[in-house]
Amino acid sequence: MDLSPAVVTRAELYEQVWAKPMLKLATEYRITATGLAKVCRKANIPVPPRGYWNKLKAGKPVMRRPPLPPGGDGRGERISIQPSSPSPGIDPVVDARTAAEQQPENRIQVSDQFRKPLGFPRNCGHLNRFRVRCPYAPKSSAVCAGVPAPDD
Repeated sequence: MDLSPAVVTRAELYEQVWAKPMLKLATEYRITATGLAKVCRKANIPVPPRGYWNKLKAGKPVMRRPPLPPGGDGRGERISIQPSSPSPGIDPVVDARTAAEQQPENRIQVSDQFRKPLGFPRNCGHLNRFRVRCPYAPKSSAVCAGVPAPDD
């Protein structure tokens, strides 16, 4: 996969932004939707408002697509969109570390027995799955009074 920036014109990006949702378009450029919105804002490209695609899908009235305003930022008509992060399989260091973490000898072992439970039945504040009521809860409600359980 190529990590070089995608170069498009303002008019092309404007058409793409109004043809599909920002999240889907951003995925194609390998950036976040927020990143694509920033690119559009810097290039003075109007984008659909929030909820536009849901309203369109539901058949509700949506705002008309505004015309593409002049650039005015001095950058010209060409826009370079740099991918934000490498995809899996691109960075050999990350791939090697991921492979090492998947090895059976590197797995975390969790004990089947706990030495001392965290006092769940005593300070839970309500009836737990064993139907044990917290002794610090007020008599009128099942809400714990916030008194910590004494250490054993």
